[in-house]
Amino acid sequence: MPRSRFVVLLAGLTVLAAAGAGTTAWLLPRSVVSAIPGLGPSWTDEASTNTLHSGQGPDFPDTLAGWQLADQWADQTRVFGEWTSLCAGDDCAHSYPATMNGCANQRFLLRWRSNGGEKLTFAHGTMAGDIGTLAEEQLTEPVSIGWAELHGCGWPLWKHSDPNGVTDVTVSVQQWTPTA
Repeated sequence: MPRSRFVVLLAGLTVLAAAGAGTTAWLLPRSVVSAIPGLGPSWTDEASTNTLHSGQGPDFPDTLAGWQLADQWADQTRVFGEWTSLCAGDDCAHSYPATMNGCANQRFLLRWRSNGGEKLTFAHGTMAGDIGTLAEEQLTEPVSIGWAELHGCGWPLWKHSDPNGVTDVTVSVQQWTPTA
């Protein structure tokens, strides 16, 4: 495709995206989509809800309005046929710090993938010794890669579709706290 024709196509798609036609993003290569603001997936400045997404997801942000980066780490967890989350407690190399108090006092951005490409059920929920693990919302289809925005009480949860299956999941996490 000649350069001038590509520039016209790109300009037209940018106008469509600005007009609210974000569904045009699938027409473009990922590198082009990420270069045009508003076309690709993005993190929000809101922390009041938990959201789950399938797919690669956006790069982690350097800044979020109203938030400061408190911590960032990578972890792995082994997923079986029951709900599994990240390690929490004193025995962990890096404990996942969700809490049942002050959900708005922190938020988590996560990106994950199954190491072997297996498709897993991905959810968010609550983990507590007295009530066990409760999946509050999950993606409609199993996926092998995803991302999430969780408030300070939210736990990422994975479950293998095969009750006897096992796979490792690699997770990258950012923990944010309010600036004021």
